[in-house]
Amino acid sequence: MIEYIRSLNRIISAVPDLLNIEMKFEPPERAGTHLFWLGSLRKFDGGIDFTQSASARAKDVLFISAAMCLYDDRLDPDSPSDFDKFWSECRDPNGPAVCRAVYKALLRQSSEQAIGGRILKSRQEEYNCDAAEEELYWRFRYLWESVGL
Repeated sequence: MIEYIRSLNRIISAVPDLLNIEMKFEPPERAGTHLFWLGSLRKFDGGIDFTQSASARAKDVLFISAAMCLYDDRLDPDSPSDFDKFWSECRDPNGPAVCRAVYKALLRQSSEQAIGGRILKSRQEEYNCDAAEEELYWRFRYLWESVGL
């Protein structure tokens, strides 16, 4: 628990707006500004989604965020780590323990009813697992780079 809270504090120190429902980010390889919490705590038409499902989606976002710091700390906290290596290991159900837990969260959140699928639906795009996962990829890559992992 101490490591988890330390990791969240590290992320919030680097990205103070993380807990702001209106937080925006600009993925480097995608046009425009995107709402970070869209599909989890933020409704598509604005405002906060107060449902139990929304809190479960947000819980996974916060867990994956903290897990990124744990991963970096266990590799080499003083040197930059490779986000794509982390992402690849977290897509492997047999990867390191922290990555296995992230793998399960990524599977949940790239489903049609979760963050990735909800974002695609908000743009009137047909659900595609890869496109839904890509929505998660850019959010977590943004955090990774912002924290300097």
